[in-house]
Amino acid sequence: MSEEKKFAPWLKSHLWLIGGLIGVLAFLSWAGPILTSKPIEATFADPYWTFAHGSRANVGIGSILFGVNGSPINGFFLAFYILTLGGVVFSFLGIKKDFFYEIALFCYLVAGISFISSPVFYDFALCNATVGTSELMNYLEDWGSEASTKLTFGATFSCVMNFLGAITIFSADFEKKRFTVRDMAEIAIFSAVAVILDLVQHLLPSIGVTGGSIGIAMLPLFFVALRLGPLAGFLSGGLVYGLITCLTDGYGIVFYPFDYLVGFGSVAICGFFKPLVFGKNQKTYNLKGEIFILVGVIGSAVVRFLGSSISSIVNYGYNIVAAFAYNYIYVFASAGICAVILMALYGPLAKLNAAFPSRSVDAH
Repeated sequence: MSEEKKFAPWLKSHLWLIGGLIGVLAFLSWAGPILTSKPIEATFADPYWTFAHGSRANVGIGSILFGVNGSPINGFFLAFYILTLGGVVFSFLGIKKDFFYEIALFCYLVAGISFISSPVFYDFALCNATVGTSELMNYLEDWGSEASTKLTFGATFSCVMNFLGAITIFSADFEKKRFTVRDMAEIAIFSAVAVILDLVQHLLPSIGVTGGSIGIAMLPLFFVALRLGPLAGFLSGGLVYGLITCLTDGYGIVFYPFDYLVGFGSVAICGFFKPLVFGKNQKTYNLKGEIFILVGVIGSAVVRFLGSSISSIVNYGYNIVAAFAYNYIYVFASAGICAVILMALYGPLAKLNAAFPSRSVDAH
């Protein structure tokens, strides 16, 4: 047997290891934007702040872990690295249980997209620490212009490595659990239904000036997750539906990581309960299934709530209390409606699932 023929099977069976090592490389890349951002001297001359270039500060890894000038920057950056480290850990655990691959994929994608926006987070945190939350939006653009924060090697490398890790882990999961043409058609159809429901939802009144409405657009996404599992739920919710609605909503791609990828990709959590909801030969209502539908939807809602709250803090300058107060209304109300409908339709859905079970290919 040629070396190439020997290597290909080894590569397929060790994608989990490669994905984990790629994550380690991403994790080891520290603080690119911090190391190249120009320090700022802020002066307050009543009633305005003015900014100018200051002397180069001695910043590095400690700045991420413990903050810069008392700013909360460590909270943002540390979250990215924790996600990357989570991707590494779950990549290694995936060899034992397939669903760990899906958690690793989620961690890598969120971390990678977050690193794209990391200079914005850095300027946001430093400006907030200087002028205060109430004045933040008035001065953030001026601060960023003077700071000239760049998306340089550290953040770029981490971003690319996280995406490569996501691709590798997706391949590892796909090798074990391949989607059939019918599965992919279901993902496309239900994602399209969700987009249509979202367009209808926009005809309803928004909650607050920044948007947010109560609706059932996520209902088809929950069904995909319950039918096909967490990976399909994440692809349908976070990637397909999330990206389309991010573009059509018009708020800007900067909102995609937390409001859309995390927010709608959260339906994947419901998919982890697939075996408990649709048991073998399950064709009617079942108390255990009803309970786990509720648990899955609640878990998904909590993750979406956290993602949307982080987005409100980062993009609108809300404090944590205001962010929580704003987002819990529409996130949990929408999730509650979806849970009630799913639980009411559980019997017919179980019968449908038994008649047309997922035929994902088990590659092993």
